[in-house]
Amino acid sequence: MNSFNKAGNITARSILFFMLLSIVSISHLFAQSGPGITARFANPEFLPADNLYCVDVEFITDTEGTELFGMNARFFVDHDLFDFLAFSDFQGGYGVAPDGIGVVTSTGDGNFFSFGGDALFINQAIEKVDDGATPIPLSQSEWTYLFKACFILKDDAYLGLDLFCPSIVWDLRQGADNGFPAGSDGLVMTVVNDESGGCILASELVEQFNWEYEISPIGNVFGAPVTDPDLLACTSTRSIPLSSWALALLGVLMMVFVLIRRNY
Repeated sequence: MNSFNKAGNITARSILFFMLLSIVSISHLFAQSGPGITARFANPEFLPADNLYCVDVEFITDTEGTELFGMNARFFVDHDLFDFLAFSDFQGGYGVAPDGIGVVTSTGDGNFFSFGGDALFINQAIEKVDDGATPIPLSQSEWTYLFKACFILKDDAYLGLDLFCPSIVWDLRQGADNGFPAGSDGLVMTVVNDESGGCILASELVEQFNWEYEISPIGNVFGAPVTDPDLLACTSTRSIPLSSWALALLGVLMMVFVLIRRNY
């Protein structure tokens, strides 16, 4: 039995956006005809002063001129590692939906994703909140950065590592239009419809972050963290990364060299 409770889609300021998210269970019964959008997490960064771990949220499309209108950002992390902090650094007028109920979090069995502990589920409505902002059309060839997701690393055992490579799992089953929790539609995205002035549903795809689907899921195990080091996106959790130490040492050596030259 799936131990996650279904979290309802969060309301947004746009009535049309709200209606689309509300009826998405019906809409997903039919083939989607909207532009294809792929979402991914990328460029992990660790800020040791606050035990803060952040990743970029980026998008790519298969259709020229596609502009994201809104989404329900739904994903899972290992709760033994992280508490969710916030979404930040929004570009292009995007932000947390002002009429939403706030971020929804819950915990469930991490075995579904082969986590070491419970899985923390995050669900938040994101949309364009500033209509006056310059639009950012999604690229067909390069990833488009729109905002960050940030977490608090709560297990000190993971501090001081040269390579820290946690998994973040988008709520979208492999080859399907639904999420992992029973009855969930998973990640939903909408795009601006220039003809109507509103928005339409997109066809959602994801690139999972340091996690991969099981080719043939066994029971309720949907996948596992990536083990191939060539496929991992990692960062250091040292107070000063090794590269910074090397630069600092090089700077000291140069100063010593200059002082010696001046004395001769």
